[in-house]
Amino acid sequence: MDDNQKFEFDNDIYSSEFFEFVRSILVAASHHTQVEDSHLKQSLKEKALAVGKKTVMDLLCKCFHNG
Repeated sequence: MDDNQKFEFDNDIYSSEFFEFVRSILVAASHHTQVEDSHLKQSLKEKALAVGKKTVMDLLCKCFHNG
């Protein structure tokens, strides 16, 4: 049961749809022009970059441990 759950999780997280979702977060944060508060805008960009960085680092770790 645990192996099946891990397998399903990995299939969901490392799918092209997930990476497209993360990319859309990064694009939206970089082009978000409706936020007037510069501190809030910067915070949104930093959080989006943190999501992107974590995604890439997790993928690299997984590749390293499986390779």
